[in-house]
Amino acid sequence: MRIGVAIVDRILSKCFVVASLFLCFGDCYASGSSNFKDAYSVGEAVNFNGQTFTVLEEYDSRNNAKVFKLRRDIPDDGELFVLKIQKEIGGRNPHSGRLYSEMIDDFVLAQRHLNQHGVDTPEIFDHIPGEAVLVEFVDGAFDLEDFLSNTIEGESKAIIDQAEAALYRFAESTSLYMQIGDFHMGQLVYDKQGDKWIMIDSANHHVLAEQYLSILDKNDHAFSKIFVTVEYLAGVLDERLTRIKKEIETRVSAQPRVRSLEGVSSDGSSSQLKVRSKSSYCSNAQSKIGLAN
Repeated sequence: MRIGVAIVDRILSKCFVVASLFLCFGDCYASGSSNFKDAYSVGEAVNFNGQTFTVLEEYDSRNNAKVFKLRRDIPDDGELFVLKIQKEIGGRNPHSGRLYSEMIDDFVLAQRHLNQHGVDTPEIFDHIPGEAVLVEFVDGAFDLEDFLSNTIEGESKAIIDQAEAALYRFAESTSLYMQIGDFHMGQLVYDKQGDKWIMIDSANHHVLAEQYLSILDKNDHAFSKIFVTVEYLAGVLDERLTRIKKEIETRVSAQPRVRSLEGVSSDGSSSQLKVRSKSSYCSNAQSKIGLAN
């Protein structure tokens, strides 16, 4: 009899855990509610985890998010930030069918993965899973498209040369990647004050070069598709672009294409740098029911 009761208790306990997890995931990706509105106007106040900001500008709407430039007012230091929120609360991307809330979290995962592997990205200051992320404001002088098309105005040759040298350093930092998720020219901007290129956006489908070492060649790097696009748009790479392309290939080839063995398990995944699953953002809720790692 006692054994039967124990079995029933165990079954009920497992059912409770499954139900709790279901509720946890539901909270993480609630499709019908949010702490934020669908849209904000310039001058409007935004509250984010106890801090108050003023909207200074709305950037061009992205495919999966709305992006705003903010000034922090409480505490009153005037520091600038960028806020990314769902493009539509409870909405889905019409092409992929994925929830916009999931894509907010994918951005965080993608950027952290790059940063942990040595690629410069804006600092992530705060993140409300499934809703919004607050990141460092990067005052980019120009983006990669302007630089490669040689259409930059108001900058000296010294700055352009400085940016070119910084681009080669950035390319070296991406050597571990065969592909950076959704990498296009508007996502890479030059920070003149810091003399560095910064990846301000990416998607969570990076491909590490170590996964394809047996077939890897000098053209399999993060910038490959960029130059394919440039060549398609320009018709042919001129002398300057050919030189830049060749230098990037040389610099990347000279860098390690595989992560160090420290922190990498036998199956090739990294225990320290591994991209977390979206469910890991529910760790706080899981810990309440005894399931945290």
